[in-house]
Order: sequence, then structure tokens, then C-alpha cells
Amino acid sequence: MRRHRAAAVVFAAIVFCVAAERSEADSPGTLTFADSARNEAQNGANRSIAVVRTGGSSGTAGAVCTAVSGTAVAGTDFTMTRTSLSWADGDAAAKFCVVTMLDSTPFSGTKSFVIELTSVTGANVGPLGSQTVTVHGNLGAGNVSLSSANYSVAQQAGAARVTVARAGGTHGASLVFYSTANGTALAGTNYAHQAGTLSWADGDATPKTITIPINDAPAFFGTKTFAIALASAQNVVLGVRDSAIITIAGSATSAARTTAETRPGGAETRTTAALSATAALSATPTLSATDETSATTDATSTTALLSWKPPTKDTNGSDVTALSGYRIYYGTKAQDLNKSVAVSGADSTSYEIAGLTEGTWYFAVAANAKDGTEGPRSTIASKTIEGSKPIPGFTLGHDPASITLVHGGETGGIVEVSVAPTGGFAGTVNFSLSGLPANVDFAWLPAASPAGSTLVLYATATSKPGVYTVEVVGKSGSTTSKTPLAMILE
Repeated sequence: MRRHRAAAVVFAAIVFCVAAERSEADSPGTLTFADSARNEAQNGANRSIAVVRTGGSSGTAGAVCTAVSGTAVAGTDFTMTRTSLSWADGDAAAKFCVVTMLDSTPFSGTKSFVIELTSVTGANVGPLGSQTVTVHGNLGAGNVSLSSANYSVAQQAGAARVTVARAGGTHGASLVFYSTANGTALAGTNYAHQAGTLSWADGDATPKTITIPINDAPAFFGTKTFAIALASAQNVVLGVRDSAIITIAGSATSAARTTAETRPGGAETRTTAALSATAALSATPTLSATDETSATTDATSTTALLSWKPPTKDTNGSDVTALSGYRIYYGTKAQDLNKSVAVSGADSTSYEIAGLTEGTWYFAVAANAKDGTEGPRSTIASKTIEGSKPIPGFTLGHDPASITLVHGGETGGIVEVSVAPTGGFAGTVNFSLSGLPANVDFAWLPAASPAGSTLVLYATATSKPGVYTVEVVGKSGSTTSKTPLAMILE
């Protein structure tokens, strides 16, 4: 009898377990947040909020993450960027809402808001149907900044050292991306390019040092410069100095400017500076107009009126008695006056040349004798013929033509942007970007310049892979120029 009763108990237990397993397999389960509360930094960018399905996965299910403003206000301190979640039949994997933290207005202390699961279908709401998000203001996390806007290093020093400090708060772990960029100093020739990240732990305010190797060969005269920039700060604010110029003082000496010259036989060696000169052509004309004849100009837009003072002495010092006229030489190059015109009459003192095209023209006058000989030419005069004046402007160019970035990588990318003035443009161009993919950070070195700038780019871990066309924009007053930049995020 006892044996039958024991068997009945065991059978009942087995039946209960099987029934329980069938019950869970047939259950749609519950949807719940993984945590009841979480802490985020104000500039934490996109943050994923996990919602889990437990206790069953039968049938489809769905929910919406709805934010309820508290001291942190939607649209000012945060925004929900992914709200709708769905599960397929048999799917029990965690799904994620996404909230983007906004840091355009840094604050100190903390603010909070609540995310609730609403519009739940196909499943029940679990015990954690809401989650409180506490936002720590950037002002509490502090700021990171370069210790100086300018650094100097001797070419033979071996390395330049740049310090980055965290100040104004140490709440939470933080990091910042850095990269060097060429100026007149070139990476690989004058210095070694450096790029990467600096990180601080929660409560850490220790300054960090970036070491940049400096090449001592080839030696050069004067100074050369390059830049370093901070970008993509996470959980911390970029301070007032997010870029700096590093100046390298060349190690070449004045002795290197000279060249050794040895006479045949090696008996004498002397050092001479590298100088150049243009030898004057000499002639022995009957008349001399070199000192006393000069050309001046006064003309309309396509003509030049030349005037000169006739010579009064021959080259032998006697009075001029055989002067017959003059020849005017002209052209668009001072060293090549390839056009000429004869002016008859010893008493002629001016002549107008018409039909000149736009550009600068150069003129010289020589006196002619009755026997056909010609004296030396006068000193050169010039006149610029101005055509219709173009509207000042500029065009932008960039190198390379396209750039590839690895999202969340340790290094970013650099684009050199150039300014090509047109129509006499001489203004300062302010640089910006249009169509930049979300979560790609950038810095201009400098942000405004008449000649060009270096664009430093960094794709954060939350950037979306793809092929994009970004417009590089330059603006000066009412003049705007744009050029497309192909960007690949991997």
C-alpha cells in the first residue's frame, strides 16, 4: 500500500513539472526594463535602454518606450530616438530603446526623467515597467583643455610634449580624441603624426601628456608649424583651448647657407653666398638715351601714352646734332620687349600705343641717329591695362577627395581644405560642414582663414556605417562656396 502511494506522489510530481513546462512554453511572457534606474552623463550621446522578455515567448509582442519629463526636459536635455520595440513568436532576445542626451546647454548637478513601457501588446508588463534616468551635468564632469594655445620645441629636442588637463569637475569616467595636422611642418618629414584617445577614470583629474616625436633631419632654417586638436569628448566638455599650434625651431645654421668653392689645384678655398645677378647688355651706340630718356604712362583702358625727354649729349660727350627719331620697344614681359614701333622726328617727345590687351605692359625708348645707329634703351616704364573687373570670390578644394573612417576607432581622419581666390578676393573664409552623418565629430584648424584649414574628423562608436556625401562650406560675407566630400563610415 505504501509503495502504491509513493508511486502516485512521484507520478503527480512528474505531471506537475510537465504541466509547468508546457505552461511557460505557451506563455507570451512579460516585458520589463532590465534595471529600475540608470545614470548617464549629459554628453553621453546615444544611450541604449534594454527591455527584456521573460517567462515565455509565445506569439508576437510589442511595446513603446515613452519618456516622461522631470527636471530633465525632453527636447532640451534629451530626446528619444528609438521608441518602438517588437518581438517575433519565440523571440526572447533583449531589445533596446535609444535615448540621445543633449549637451548644448551644460548644467551642474543632476536632472532626471522617467521612461515607461506603454502600448504593450502580446505580453504582460513585468515588475519593472518604468526606469528612472539620472543625468549628470557636464559641468560636474568638468572640462578638458590643452594647457596652452602655443607650444615651441627645438628641432633637435627629440619630441614635443603637450599637456591636456581636466578641470572643473571629475564626476564619471571620460575620454577625448586627439589628432595632429600638418601646417608648414609635415608629418613623416618634420614630426610623427599622432592620434588617439586620452581617458580619465571617475574622480581622476590627473593631467595627461601627448608626446610627439620631432625629426632632426633634414635640418631647416627658421621655423615650421603644425597643429594638434581635441575632439569627440565623451562624458566631459571641451574647454576653451581645444586646439594649439606647435612651432619647431629649425636646427640649420647660417654656415649651411654658403657653398665651398675650390680653385684649380686646391691651393685656395673660399666660401661664397649663393647670389644671382643679371648682367647688363653693353653696346656702343652713337647716341645715348640711357640716363636722360624716361618713359611715363597716361592712358585710357587700352592705350598707353609714352613721353620722354630727348637726349642732349652723344656718348662721346658732344652735343647731339644727328638725331632723327626714336624707337619704342614694348611687350608683356620686361625682359622680352618683343614689339616695337618707330617714331620719326628729332623733336618728338610722346607717342600713344593703342589696342593693348588686359595685363601689364612694359615700355622702353631708344634714340636713333641719321646714320641708322641706335642708342641704348631708356629705363623701363609700365602700365597695367585693366579689363572688366571680375567679382571677387573663391573656390574650395580638398585633399584627399574622399575619406574613410572607422566608427569607434582609435584614430580619425584629416582633410586639408584649400581656398583658391578669384577676382582679387582677399577676405577671410569661415569653414563649416553640411550633411555630416550623426555622431561624427569634427574640428577645424583654424575655423576661419584666408588660405585654408585642416579638418579633423572622428566617427564615434554610435555612428552608422555607410557612404555619405558631406559638403565642405566656406563663407565670407555674402560669398559662399561649397565642395562635396565623399565620406565612408566602416
